[in-house]
Amino acid sequence: MADYDVIVVGGGPAGAMAAWRLARGGANTLLVERQPLPRHKTCGGGVPMIAANVLKLQELTDLAADSFVELTVNHLMCTYNFANEHLLPVNSEGGNQTGIWMVQRSIFDYALVKRAQTAGAVVQDGTRLTTLDADRAGEVDVTVTRNGQQEHHRARYVVGADGANGIVARLSGVRPTRSVAIAAEAEVPYNWKSSSTKVRPDVIHLEFGDVPGGYSWLFPKNDHINAGAGLFSELAPHHTSPQSTKDLLQNCILKYLDHAEIPHDKSNLRYHFHPLPLWNGKHSLQNRRNTVLLAGDAAGLVNPIFGDGILHALRSGELAAKCILEGTAGTYTHDINTIYQSNFDSAQRMARLFYRWPEISYNLLVPRPGAGQIAMRLLSGEAPFTGLTRRMLRRISSAAASRRGRYDRANL
Repeated sequence: MADYDVIVVGGGPAGAMAAWRLARGGANTLLVERQPLPRHKTCGGGVPMIAANVLKLQELTDLAADSFVELTVNHLMCTYNFANEHLLPVNSEGGNQTGIWMVQRSIFDYALVKRAQTAGAVVQDGTRLTTLDADRAGEVDVTVTRNGQQEHHRARYVVGADGANGIVARLSGVRPTRSVAIAAEAEVPYNWKSSSTKVRPDVIHLEFGDVPGGYSWLFPKNDHINAGAGLFSELAPHHTSPQSTKDLLQNCILKYLDHAEIPHDKSNLRYHFHPLPLWNGKHSLQNRRNTVLLAGDAAGLVNPIFGDGILHALRSGELAAKCILEGTAGTYTHDINTIYQSNFDSAQRMARLFYRWPEISYNLLVPRPGAGQIAMRLLSGEAPFTGLTRRMLRRISSAAASRRGRYDRANL
């Protein structure tokens, strides 16, 4: 007899969501997290408010947004090469008021883990998965290391929610190929009452011209600003050395801080680098015996144009648990692809267009009426990328052809 019905590996949004849903559904669940909790997690920490529906905040009283939301953003300030500014509201007049929650992942993730624990999940932090054997039908053998000691467990299922470099995917042989972007961030102390007027606590700042094949950002938090930069496109300079890539991202962050007049000590900034496993098409997210399922970053569910993954992690963790509880684990990959494949394939095509022609794309998309509301609907999954990508392709192709014509005439 198995020790647990399900072992969930990873205490981020996908793992904590899966463990909560499983325990609440009556499954004997173990959640293991490699780091002691609460732990720092490199992430901008922007969560569309529609996550309240996924988290069941309105229906249940075991988790309150006040416990993890620091600020709510309702505007985007977009620039291209630190000029051509556009302040975009994300709410439509007279429509449903929505926005983006600003969270610190250490607080947000821990709140979700504690909710899973309250629901009955066994939580072991500071615990590292070391072996996984899923070759036998209906059973997965795992070994974990905790406090220097090895422990052996059996489970009917394992949910791998252990991130971009997760060991579950490697040990189980699921999802062998990846498309990985890289991002860097620094947390800069900030006093909203006495500092720069170029930033506001209800505004996310996005710069699209300074990072080749990506963008940089300033995310407001209660007592600091999360300043970051990411390379999201295959057109980005990944062929350079890792150190050159790090230097590029650091310089982009520093330039943004200078532009926004945010006080900072360059010599004392601590940078965090992390991989972003972008969606790169349909892949199997379960092993052949349907006993190992991947969720969140481990499943590559990061939007290929925005680089966001928290909402998708929550949804995939909930879906993995649902499939297990209903005895339909064999349909998990199909169910995920039904939700994401068409939309994220279109987002991937849009990313290639945007980052290949960033100035043209910026001028076509950002100044348009309602651009902020459209971006919010795309982020929350309320609007598909499909039609937008087709229209964008036509407009960018026309604008690029016109630009080439002007260049040719100027050089005759």
